[in-house]
Amino acid sequence: MELGSTIFKFTIGPVINLLPFIPSKKKRKLIERLELVRKTVCFNQGALAQYSFVAGEKHRVIKDQLRNQEHSQIDIAKLQEDFEKLTDFINWDLWGAAKRNFEFIHEYFAGYSKFRPCMCIKVSFNDEIIEIFRDFEGISSTVSRHPIESNVGISEANELGSYYLCNNIPKEVRKEGGYRNARLNHERASQYRSFFLKDFFFNITGRQDKKWVNCWKEMEGSDEKMHKQPAETCYKSTLIIPMTLRNNELSWEYRNLWGLNNREGARAIFGFLCIANHKKNYFNKNTDISMGYALADLLSLYLIERLTYTSHSRTYSDVEQMLEMATEKAD
Repeated sequence: MELGSTIFKFTIGPVINLLPFIPSKKKRKLIERLELVRKTVCFNQGALAQYSFVAGEKHRVIKDQLRNQEHSQIDIAKLQEDFEKLTDFINWDLWGAAKRNFEFIHEYFAGYSKFRPCMCIKVSFNDEIIEIFRDFEGISSTVSRHPIESNVGISEANELGSYYLCNNIPKEVRKEGGYRNARLNHERASQYRSFFLKDFFFNITGRQDKKWVNCWKEMEGSDEKMHKQPAETCYKSTLIIPMTLRNNELSWEYRNLWGLNNREGARAIFGFLCIANHKKNYFNKNTDISMGYALADLLSLYLIERLTYTSHSRTYSDVEQMLEMATEKAD
């Protein structure tokens, strides 16, 4: 029996017994949510099993080449080819899993707003935050990277190892020590004002708030010209969930492998799931944070597998170094 079906039967299924006592509209919504949970778990069961197994097999291929031959006898061209196959698979299949889970998130938020939520996965590296996957079209294909402290949401989530939620960025940005973001023009944003009827109009019609869009910095596009940022990326609400093992019940040995037993590594975070919307007060704190954690925890498993076969693999590091030396020698 599939993992998803088992979870549905023994943990989610019993909730169905309460359905006769729930109003019909709420009942339909609950059934839809439960079905979405089942689909999400079932997809990730298969996708993660495949990701782990295939990555392990491709990793074994390059490991066997190092183990079975002296360095002077290794076929560098074949090693390069197999190394690239491993790297390409790990990156592209991770993107495929992220893309499918983004679709589940969109399904979850259907009906929340006329505006489509935007979401991405970011990782920290050398005190910078780097966007590795996103579900929206940006102005430029260039990878977005900024200092961690330039984004208050990422900074707080990274420091505390917990979620960050801001449902009214226009209001928070005016506060001293309030919201900050490297893409936001804080001088313009601090002068921005809104009121109930204006917000109601934008929410009902789905028209973008151009004055708020103008509060975000223009960015250089692929055509080397400056452009306004897409309205969906000029958000007023944001939810950031850290992908971490910090709060899990793990053995001392496994925690030690990831540096979780050290004071510096106590907040080891593999990435951040970021969800945002152009609408104010978009998120329901009572339900959406739990949903965010569920998806972030699932996605973190892919990132952990990726790290296992790359930066945490001596084989991967040795091959990478060997190929670099071969390239330098050829030059």
